Amino acid sequence: MNEELKLWRSGAAIVVGTVILGLLQAVLWSRIAPGEQFKVYTDGQYLPLPTESYHQFTSVAIFALIGVVVGVAVGTLCWHWRSVRGISTALVVAGANGLGALTAYLVGRVLVSGVDPASVGNSSVESVVTSAATLGNAMVIIAQPAIAVAVYTFLVAWNGQPDLSRGAQTAPDVSATAPTPQS
Repeated sequence: MNEELKLWRSGAAIVVGTVILGLLQAVLWSRIAPGEQFKVYTDGQYLPLPTESYHQFTSVAIFALIGVVVGVAVGTLCWHWRSVRGISTALVVAGANGLGALTAYLVGRVLVSGVDPASVGNSSVESVVTSAATLGNAMVIIAQPAIAVAVYTFLVAWNGQPDLSRGAQTAPDVSATAPTPQS
């Protein structure tokens, strides 16, 4: 029962920590992701400025790369928690990173600032506005849990020990120290 309680508590700590990292990821992304600039004409029509469409890709790439960094960090930190190494922790790492990335995706879309060019409308002068950065669809959240599980799995394979070097107390091998019968 004590071992199960330790696994539940460690799983909860991993989930909470990863969601907090997701919130930090959202704040960071919303501050550094570039928006697309639009020229708004006097009649309210608007067009993106030339060479600005690459900002759509850049904002998605920045989000994915921050997620990769978080995934590598969480996978590595969870591996260093020796007493809970195993398949259950690998599954928690996957789920927690998926939840953390989803949190970052949803909160980041709320925090990002920009001006919708359609909201400017008719005016006496032409203007240039910067729209909010975009994340595209929710497929961008897949990178973080995939990398976290890949890192954790790599560390398991690299370890090569049947007990994953948990440090668990094992019974001493009595056959090697037992006296041999004399004939």
